[in-house]
Amino acid sequence: MKKIHLFIVTFLLGMNPILAEQYAPYQLKVTDSRLVKENGRLSVEFTIDYSSLEVPANDELIVTPVITKGQDTLSLPFLLFPGKTRDKANQRKMRLYGKEENFPVPYATLYPGGKGQLLFTYRQQLPLEEWMYGGQLELLQNVYGCADCHKILASMPLNYIANPPQVAFIIPVIDQQQKDTLTLYVHFPWDQAVILPDFMNNATALGRMDHSIESILRKQPGKIQQIALTGYASPEGKYTYNARLAGRRANAVKEYILRKHDITGNLIATDTVPEDWQGVRHWVDSSNLKYKKEVVDIIDNTPDPDAKDNRLRRLDKSVTYNRLLRQVYPFLRKVEYRVNYHAAPLTSEELKTVYRTHPEKLSPAELYSLCQTYPQGSPEFNEIIFTTVRLYPNNAAANNNAAAVALQQNDMAHAKAYLSQAGNTKETVNNRGVLFQLEGNIPEAIQCFKEACANGCQESIQNLNNLERTQSIQ
Repeated sequence: MKKIHLFIVTFLLGMNPILAEQYAPYQLKVTDSRLVKENGRLSVEFTIDYSSLEVPANDELIVTPVITKGQDTLSLPFLLFPGKTRDKANQRKMRLYGKEENFPVPYATLYPGGKGQLLFTYRQQLPLEEWMYGGQLELLQNVYGCADCHKILASMPLNYIANPPQVAFIIPVIDQQQKDTLTLYVHFPWDQAVILPDFMNNATALGRMDHSIESILRKQPGKIQQIALTGYASPEGKYTYNARLAGRRANAVKEYILRKHDITGNLIATDTVPEDWQGVRHWVDSSNLKYKKEVVDIIDNTPDPDAKDNRLRRLDKSVTYNRLLRQVYPFLRKVEYRVNYHAAPLTSEELKTVYRTHPEKLSPAELYSLCQTYPQGSPEFNEIIFTTVRLYPNNAAANNNAAAVALQQNDMAHAKAYLSQAGNTKETVNNRGVLFQLEGNIPEAIQCFKEACANGCQESIQNLNNLERTQSIQ
């Protein structure tokens, strides 16, 4: 339990019980009471009207602002309203003893009974501690008289110290089936369908293919969904022959995989692109061919593949055609390898390792799982949330979570931008309510919180309770 008293008032003067009973406790009025939370500080400010206050000559009224929450209290510097006789006695005692520690100094000494309106503005700033959230600012009123007695009058509740509005995060949907980002090609000599490890870049390609399969089998046995092999042939020659050649090449790689790895054949799907005209077109687009326009026209506007090949041969006495044979076609005689698999969840350390070097390889769900290893609001947590929305700008959950962090940082502009891309889930509606609340639009905030509450958002239930309590005290 936290008990902090900045000032303990112990004036050892007597009290007249008859006068104390006659004292009216509600002669003070408080206006313009407000609490401001900013940069870890709490500013307390209120204006007190004591125009109608009457304090008997031998009494003094001590008004102490107190922050309370359960058993925790914090007393702020007090205001002193002395009667005329009591004030003189206090002055004599100060002169006699001359020790300030025996007589706590009030925040201000105010003298009732003057003419006109008597107003005083109280201002105090203090560190905002975690326990204060959900507490209340009250004014405690104590009357001290003679005979060493005092009377505690009814307290005056001023402000409720609302908890910070609670933002809501969304756990992104987990995509159980992931695709290996590795795409590689095994190349073949002209008119051949036998794998030559030393041909072109095959040694590297085959090594990477073997490694990708073994790493999946080692970490997630039985989780491979499909290995997709697409055989290609270059466009020269007859289309029907090239279709068979492309199929033989795909089957050659399939047999290679079955020989080297513990995989059943039904997991490997083969397909063909008998003549890779798209590959030719792609190279031509970025080339400096003299007859580039004519080549593009032939590729795009000659439906029959054999006729397409013949027209290219006849163009400029086969100069362009021979260049394609030398520079382009060898790279079109290939098999493309892809693998689809169910990925086992990465451990926290694995997630951190991948994030440090290749964050783009992590899904929104994996990035969210990673950020949960850090305290919410920490620099690491916030960085991962913002990295997620940068990598996945169209993901609704990523935008909602980025908005939540922006709201915690009081960054209204970015929060509003993220929320515009976050959809209309209960979490997003709650966060829109938080935005309205921070902007001072309480009616709209309440409307959002009620809507989110109706859909089961726990954060909105708390936010709505805090707002309604604040409104009732004010």
